[in-house]
Amino acid sequence: MELKVIKESVTVNEVVYDSFTELPIECDVLLPDYCPDIMKVLKCCATPVFTQTTVEGGSLTVEGYALLELYYLSDNMKIRCSEHKTPFSKVLDLKGNPENPTVSVTATVDYLNCRAINQRRVDIRGAMTMSVKVIAQKSETVVSDAEGGGVQLRKSTMGTTCVVGTAERQFTVREDLELGYGKSAITSIVRKQVHAVVTDCKVISNKIVVKGELIISLFYLDENDEKPQTMQYNLPISQIIDLSGVDEDCKCDVRFRVISSDIQPKADLDGEATMLSAEVTICAVAKAYRNTHFSAVSDAFSTSYDSSFTESPMTALKLIEIVDDKHQYKEQMELPEDVATVMYMWCSAAFTGGKLEGNEAQLEGKLLLSMFARDNENNPVYFEKPVDFTHAIELSGNDDNLLADITMKPTSCEFTPVGDGKIEVRAEIAIGGALYSVIKGKVMSELAVDENKPQKRDGNTALTIYFAQQGECVWDIAKRYHTSVAAVMEENSLDKELLHNRTTLLIPLVV
Repeated sequence: MELKVIKESVTVNEVVYDSFTELPIECDVLLPDYCPDIMKVLKCCATPVFTQTTVEGGSLTVEGYALLELYYLSDNMKIRCSEHKTPFSKVLDLKGNPENPTVSVTATVDYLNCRAINQRRVDIRGAMTMSVKVIAQKSETVVSDAEGGGVQLRKSTMGTTCVVGTAERQFTVREDLELGYGKSAITSIVRKQVHAVVTDCKVISNKIVVKGELIISLFYLDENDEKPQTMQYNLPISQIIDLSGVDEDCKCDVRFRVISSDIQPKADLDGEATMLSAEVTICAVAKAYRNTHFSAVSDAFSTSYDSSFTESPMTALKLIEIVDDKHQYKEQMELPEDVATVMYMWCSAAFTGGKLEGNEAQLEGKLLLSMFARDNENNPVYFEKPVDFTHAIELSGNDDNLLADITMKPTSCEFTPVGDGKIEVRAEIAIGGALYSVIKGKVMSELAVDENKPQKRDGNTALTIYFAQQGECVWDIAKRYHTSVAAVMEENSLDKELLHNRTTLLIPLVV
């Protein structure tokens, strides 16, 4: 019977770009008229904000801005802040023209130097490292079955994940916030920190319903001018994201990204600034996945003719876990000798890497603890302390070659004096994203038999006696003697291909 080969086109995901690139930060800042003069620069912070990623052909364009926060002392020794935005754009070359790409971008600030030119002008220079991952679909043609020509087939099943789709929805939250009973009017906001985190995600047909929390933390000066004040607001947010093809069998990775925030003091009915006007623009980004598998021929031979096949390397991604967890950080920190008291503390978190250990994914992060304090002469000072932490995610499978697409955001940061120049620090970090396993292997793309080269047979031999060793596989033995696996199994009353003990096998001749 003539050989008939059946081929199938399968779609898998692969990483087409996974690299780091450096972006410079260069800005000449001129204080606006409403800001007092600079007496001393305390600190300049930069926060990367990504506004858009676009893939056209083989190019990826990443656009955004660095939010610069200049903290300084004015002539009355009060902490002031001036915000500035410096835009950036980066074009990256991808491998070929990726199909249905999904892009993940994060960035960390490497260094930032700030130099006051005069009391109104500051020169800022620095750099940040941008991490970019692009996952795209590709089609592979595999041999899924064959019959005729005396072929024997060994099939294997490969689990993989397909991207159902991605979608973004931008929305704006506008709220009037009250300082609370007994709070004095605001004179100026020294620092604001705005994060949006996902708390719940449900899928209905072609839609994703996502709920979350908008966290606004403030450090401000009031009209009493005695000491800076703090406030935190946790506002519920929700969105419905349209995504064609998504259903309850899908796993969804949904994240909130704060695009911009504007928070200003607002007068109440008595004309006092005991309220805040908040306007925050958020982008909800959703990626939907479906785990699937396909069967393909991994090995073949013919009992009748010489045979040959062609293998092609294949790399695919399998989604292991959608991460939605929180890390609780706690430590006792010793303050510098010249610090008398801490006024305000905040933190930023960055994902630095991940690895597999047993059945756990160890996610590594860096926490930067930042503080406004007063020295022994009661002057405001700034200091910071970077700390490393690791968060374990328990996994159910035995996967390897981890690829982690993770974001880390602080949801709270508090401190308590404990005496002896120490404080107890407590921080909560929301950890979200996706964990993948990178599967590398080979698939059969071509299979053929040469009917002009039949197998040579010894006409006088119907059975061959074979002394098998422990750990041998019946497939390998049958392939060596050009007989069928089923015939060897039946002749020797075997129920499994893998031999657990040394044994003597009868190898029948198959014509």
